Amino acid sequence: MRRLSWLLVLFAPLMLASCGDDDDHGNPADTADPAVTILTPLNHASVPPADVLIQAQATDNREVARVEFFVDGTQIGEDAAGVADVYEYTWDASGLEPASEHTIRVRAIDTSDNAAEASITVGIIVSGMTIHATDITQDETWSPSGNPHVVTVPISVWEGATLTILPGCRVEFEPDRNAGISVGWTTAGAISAVGTPLQPITFTSRAAAPQRGDWGGLLFHDGTLATTHFSYCTIEYGGAGGTATVYPAWGAIVRMDHCTVRQGAGPGISYEHGGHVEQFNHNTITTCAGCPLETEPEYVRHLGAGNSFTGNDAGMDKILLYDGVMVTSGTWHNQGVPYEVAPVNEGGGIFVTPTEGTPAILTIVHARRAPSRVSDLICAC
Repeated sequence: MRRLSWLLVLFAPLMLASCGDDDDHGNPADTADPAVTILTPLNHASVPPADVLIQAQATDNREVARVEFFVDGTQIGEDAAGVADVYEYTWDASGLEPASEHTIRVRAIDTSDNAAEASITVGIIVSGMTIHATDITQDETWSPSGNPHVVTVPISVWEGATLTILPGCRVEFEPDRNAGISVGWTTAGAISAVGTPLQPITFTSRAAAPQRGDWGGLLFHDGTLATTHFSYCTIEYGGAGGTATVYPAWGAIVRMDHCTVRQGAGPGISYEHGGHVEQFNHNTITTCAGCPLETEPEYVRHLGAGNSFTGNDAGMDKILLYDGVMVTSGTWHNQGVPYEVAPVNEGGGIFVTPTEGTPAILTIVHARRAPSRVSDLICAC
């Protein structure tokens, strides 16, 4: 009996300590936190100002007691049932300001009061807003009922697709993401953006305070189809990094009339490697940091009537000509600003050259009321 009493005295502290680490059922105490992930909506998603289903997956080494749901720090509800480890609650987002941002947080709590959290940020969409974040590989039409059409990343129109933008559309590009539209890269593609005087089409920055260069621009490559046409459009705040807002290159042919290009961070329109604009009439390029138009001499003949190239940064109101060869006869009309040749090679200039025995004739129209700076051409060549 004395031996048993001595053993009880010796092991009593250990027995008490062991009991302290058990739960009420004699099991070891649970100190592991649950795991929780928000399934929907996705982080940085745009959600409507209406009922929004929030779903979270929560698991635990023993059992999840409940999942609590918070918006902007305020608890909006909880789910203690869950199905297949998924817990949900419907958030009433009606009445919230369009474009406002909100933090969704979920908190999973297990039966031992261990807890874990996850959070995301979402934005309330503007009514009717349409997001475009993937390439266009099949014919697609944007209508004003989906305004604004928000381009969040650089997208391409190719693989034979035509993007038709209807009168009255407003296309906005996310700033600081180099968002823009590229046409005809490696495969065929086209844009038809034909507005009307009463329902023009606008390409602009999505920034609350737009700045020059907020977005990339409109780029046209060798696969650009001849149906590409812009009419009664305003294209503004493009030219990220000082590039051109409209850039037809590598043989791309674009038609443009009654359009305004403005507030570009570089040239308004720049041609290169045979790319150019045809049927260029009644267009305005203004308030750009660079020259309103940069072109190879072969394509000056496509500059028609009613164009304006003034109001750009100091010293930029001119049509800049790269040195090159003219092989097609054409007329250079007075556009109200000087043509200035900027040779890129030593000894460069403008050369009028016959093709296969057919003479090329350059005609320069001189108007008294706004004389063309023919002397610029003579001195620079």
